[in-house]
Amino acid sequence: MASHGPWNASFRISISSAEANEWRDRLGWGHSHAGQVVAPSISPGNACDQILLAARLAKGLTLLTDGTAYDVTTQAYFNPSDWKDLPLDQFRISDHLRIEQTEADRAGHDWFLTLGLAKFGLEELETFMPVGLPSQPISERLTEIAQETLRLGHQPNVGTRVTMPSLGLSIQVVRHRNVARAGFPLLLREIAWHSLAERD
Repeated sequence: MASHGPWNASFRISISSAEANEWRDRLGWGHSHAGQVVAPSISPGNACDQILLAARLAKGLTLLTDGTAYDVTTQAYFNPSDWKDLPLDQFRISDHLRIEQTEADRAGHDWFLTLGLAKFGLEELETFMPVGLPSQPISERLTEIAQETLRLGHQPNVGTRVTMPSLGLSIQVVRHRNVARAGFPLLLREIAWHSLAERD
């Protein structure tokens, strides 16, 4: 267990050969040894600090071993050169979250989803947009909504609408579903948003 002030994270510098081999096969990498960093007991009140501590431990272990870190939640790889120094004066969800865009099952739509909110004890967000729209504004908006959701510390129920005045948006939760992705379960809340100005 590693501790810094009131925050802690568990880590194993070396997991068993069987576990390491399982990860090697699953991820398709050539590492014969693996370690593990886990941020325990995540709650809305301590989530950001706990995740920051776990991320710093993962970064340190990656740099010390010249290895590769794999973030299970964001499904992202980090080599030593991929880590960047994070600002200490402000927490940014974008440092711990990834927005993915892929083809949707719905004809004529793209699927956008967050990968990373689960680290903070929240369900991932998804939305469907017509094919051909610029992806960057949608990804940026979804990131902003994720940041505000984390600040609020909870997600609204299906069928409810929540106003986010700081973003000038009204958010509606359309549905909740479970999907398996890359061998991991994902809990998703589909959202739609409208500008508050449009609804006046």
